[in-house]
Formats: sequence, structure tokens, C-alpha cells
Amino acid sequence: MSEDNVQEIVRTIAQLKAVQRETQGEIDLLQSMLIDILAETNDEYEDDVYRAQIVRSSTSAWDQDALQDIIPKTMWPRVTVRVVSDDLLSAAVQRGSINAHDLEDALVVKQRKPYVKITTKLQAD
Repeated sequence: MSEDNVQEIVRTIAQLKAVQRETQGEIDLLQSMLIDILAETNDEYEDDVYRAQIVRSSTSAWDQDALQDIIPKTMWPRVTVRVVSDDLLSAAVQRGSINAHDLEDALVVKQRKPYVKITTKLQAD
């Protein structure tokens, strides 16, 4: 593949990402407006072609401090697990308490899907 082809691909991706950012901003604004409108009309809209519904979701997590106040101390070890703290492990390696070389076999690295990062270079006047 020639350098001209690579240049064409890079420029096309950069232009499309700019359009994507602009379009995403417009989509976010319109969705916000639609949520406000639908919230006043039973959370949904339907016509011959489309149906729009507000989707509400949530996540939950335990408040560790509140749990410790509620669960008896004798029960706490039965409902919790100890995990390695990256900060504490790094500190132990830096102090020399643990040899970093000894840890190599225990480190699992998972590769993420590669992507291309394109940035605009500042033009010198």
C-alpha cells in the first residue's frame, strides 16, 4: 500500500470522526429533548414507522461501611473476599519486600482491540 493511500485513509478517518463528534452532539441534544417530552406523555411515542420509549436503568453497589455496621463481625469473613491491592503490591516491590521478577508469571495481560488514534498537527505559520 502506497503512502498516498495511507494518507487518504488517515484524512478520511479524521474527517469522518469530526462529523461523528458533531452528529453525536446533535443526537445527545435531541435525545435529551425527547426524554423531556416523553416524560410528560407516559414515557413513549409510537407512529406508523417508529416507536420511542424512555429506557431507565440503574446499577447498584454495596456500601461497605454500612454493611460492616449491619453484618456481625463473626459473619464478615464469610461474606467477603480478600483481593490484591495494586498500590500495596507496588509499594512492597519498591521497598524490596517482594522481588518484581518473581511476580512476572502472575501478571496476566489482556490485549485490547487496536485502534488508530489520529490527531491534527498544529500548522506553523
